[in-house]
Amino acid sequence: VTFNNLSIEAAENKLNSIANEKEYSIKIKMLGYLITSSAFTLLFGGSFKDSLFSGFIGIILCILEYFLNILKTNNFFINIISGALVSLLAFIAVKFNIAPNMNEIIIGSLMPLVPGLAITNSLRDIIDGNLVAGSAKFIEAFFIAVGIALGSAGILSILIN
Repeated sequence: VTFNNLSIEAAENKLNSIANEKEYSIKIKMLGYLITSSAFTLLFGGSFKDSLFSGFIGIILCILEYFLNILKTNNFFINIISGALVSLLAFIAVKFNIAPNMNEIIIGSLMPLVPGLAITNSLRDIIDGNLVAGSAKFIEAFFIAVGIALGSAGILSILIN
């Protein structure tokens, strides 16, 4: 913005064009969730059945997130619901012998939700000396992780006991 000496109007137009860029389609997002969930389940030692079911959960998570975003739902609440849904579906899969390893399914299915990039960017900002921006990003990533953990642990504590 400052390199080309843009006017305020030109900078505002540029920012508006970025904000109005088209997002990925729901089909592409579902494919991303499927691949990510399945691959991480295999990476963490799950079986092929676990991986397939984790991919199925990933698609459901993507659809859930899509509809909750349409309803303008709070992101913290979305993470709680997503964590709970993953654990519930993994529990059902193991209970009905659809897949053998509940832990691997849960871990793999939650990976698309984990705020890895936000944590990395926050640490980069903190190291770079931008303490306020880095701390804000870190706190945001922390609350995403807390939401996922609350949902997942909450439903598991109900189902297992």
